[in-house]
Amino acid sequence: DYDFFNSIIDGYNTSRKLNKDELISFNILLRAAAVRILVTRLYDYIFHPKNALVVKKDPFEYYNILKWHRSNKAIEI
Repeated sequence: DYDFFNSIIDGYNTSRKLNKDELISFNILLRAAAVRILVTRLYDYIFHPKNALVVKKDPFEYYNILKWHRSNKAIEI
């Protein structure tokens, strides 16, 4: 959701303005975070013990988030 994403950036900029290098790097950091959670969920989904108390979560939710960040042109300079 571009509106939500832009609201977060605008809100942060009210406290401290992001510089050009930070804006360029921001999308890379968001992709890395999505990959980390995707891999963790995928591992847990594959190697989930039958008697585990934790509920398996869908790894493809973060695959879709990663795809969104790859296509997000909202902060390109």
